[in-house]
Amino acid sequence: MPSSRLKTTAAVWGGVGLAAITIRALKRWRNRKREERIAKQGGRLPDCPTVVHALAKRATETPDAVALVACDGTQYTWAQYDNESSAFARSLIELGEKQGVAVHAFNEPRWFFAALGALKAGWTVSGIYTTNTYEQAAHIIRTSGVRVLVLESTKQLSTTYKSVFNDFPGLKVVLLDATQTSKVRPALAYDSFVRRGGARLSITASSSDVASLVYTSGTTGNPKAVELTHNSVREVCAMMHARIPLDERTRLVSYLPLSHIAAMGIDVYSAIYCGAQVHFADAMALKGSLKNTLLQCRPTLFFGVPRVWEKMAAAMQSKAKEAYAASKAKKAIGTAAKKVGGLWWHEHTPEIFRVVLAAPFGLFKILAYKKVRKACGLDRCTLLYTGAAPLSEATQRYLRSLDMPLLEVFGMSESCGAIAVCGPLDGARPVGACGRPLPRGEVEIGGDGEVLWRGGNVMRGYRGLRKATDEAVDPSSRQLHTGDLGEIDGDGYLRITGRKKDLIITAGGENVAPTPIENVLCSLIPRCGHVVLIGDRKKYLAALVAPSDDTTKPPSADDISAALETYNKSHAKSRAQTVQKCRVLDRCFSVDGGELTPTMKVKRAAVIKTYSEDVDALYATSSLVSYSTENILDVAAAARAAP
Repeated sequence: MPSSRLKTTAAVWGGVGLAAITIRALKRWRNRKREERIAKQGGRLPDCPTVVHALAKRATETPDAVALVACDGTQYTWAQYDNESSAFARSLIELGEKQGVAVHAFNEPRWFFAALGALKAGWTVSGIYTTNTYEQAAHIIRTSGVRVLVLESTKQLSTTYKSVFNDFPGLKVVLLDATQTSKVRPALAYDSFVRRGGARLSITASSSDVASLVYTSGTTGNPKAVELTHNSVREVCAMMHARIPLDERTRLVSYLPLSHIAAMGIDVYSAIYCGAQVHFADAMALKGSLKNTLLQCRPTLFFGVPRVWEKMAAAMQSKAKEAYAASKAKKAIGTAAKKVGGLWWHEHTPEIFRVVLAAPFGLFKILAYKKVRKACGLDRCTLLYTGAAPLSEATQRYLRSLDMPLLEVFGMSESCGAIAVCGPLDGARPVGACGRPLPRGEVEIGGDGEVLWRGGNVMRGYRGLRKATDEAVDPSSRQLHTGDLGEIDGDGYLRITGRKKDLIITAGGENVAPTPIENVLCSLIPRCGHVVLIGDRKKYLAALVAPSDDTTKPPSADDISAALETYNKSHAKSRAQTVQKCRVLDRCFSVDGGELTPTMKVKRAAVIKTYSEDVDALYATSSLVSYSTENILDVAAAARAAP
């Protein structure tokens, strides 16, 4: 080819690349300006002081639009949603003094009716995790001032709550599944309870009233009751809606515990303010049935905790392996599609190279990506979110390679949900960057690296805990101390590097944040469920390794040795951050076992206490990799010997 033609071709591609870069930059600029404009307008929310007023407005303006869809297909319009919650409110008002409602049941429409009914009556609402023991539930009933307790079933009352009437004499119990109710008096069936109310209802809730009591995860002690006002709820919804396009066409799936601020904020509050349609999964969602709900609902926005995405990715990999074994053509297409997708969504891919990738990326959308999304019910989903805990880089990279870039969100109960969120144009951000701080708020990194937040969504305080409140929220500036360590990069993205309380101080005086190291090791070790780093006041770092809950084989010594070598050579930033030994535990972590909170966060102190003998053994043995029991050692040896 003549040199003149080469120059012309290069000039054309250069011009196309420059145009692509310019267009993308303009889109980002336009998006930022849109956020600023919407934020100033109040997030385009209905002009309502509380969420109950917003529900009434929805019921008036779009009474026949479908608001809720139960797992059996039963639909409730906005008018029915409003009426059902009003019926619950009237029954509460008949009881007299305003107190609290707590719900211990899986997500379903009556959960929402009870929650909104409580707010209409001027009461507060709290959720109880379905995995909570009676002692944990009693703590919530006591500290929230609960007068009405809504339970799943008669069986739950006669087993978990068999002593509740003796412990709380004035408590009213309402049963959703009220079979054999007459045998467990004074409990009431839900339908009977809502018929006890009077005819009149006057909504007196104001923006300064406490709406919800959301309990912290309790990783370091008893969960604390976070008081969230109606104003906090509206403010965080306004912030979110300025960043994320939500409207009446939005479809959501409700399956995560409503006792967690993420589910309550998205499924209940945001859905009402933006008019989204909520579909309910059944009680077995987290044990395998969620896929069926996704296929039926086909949501437009889906929020998953890391374990959900990990299981989804594992299922995809298993299906791909079967397909590749059956067809060389499918293997070739799948391999090429993942390479192109991975490059397209990689944060370091130059814009000019994306111009070159545009054609093959578009082709693989048809041949592969859309088929994968459709198979898991996410073909209409334009927003895929992850949060509540860190998700491994390996899982994120894999999903990106299938054109499923996950958008991260960082928040906490004390901020009524989100603090930093990725928007629709942030798919190719660096993995681990959990978004830009929300508009109408301000993030500051303290001198010790702690993430500090100031905004209208900050909690009123911890109920009954003045000292703890003043430690968390500065009384004068209302600045929230998140307890998380973080940094803000050059593009304005917040990255969380660990928990302030979890910092390990080695015998040499080095400060080490364990979370990033644990995440890397967990992604490098096959069949690993959790890693807990040890090393406080020790000469070197070591790690406890818990096997995954979906495997019968523990990680092998060879795999762990290879992972340690890779981490120490390629990821450790200093000698103090190198990990010298690992010990494989004889069981996976679980909520029932006491190692995890209901939100699947590791209770670090509880793990170190429970496995204290294993911690001692880590520093007593000379082996690079050791096992907790002889039994698991035999299993591990068999795993290593297997072809």
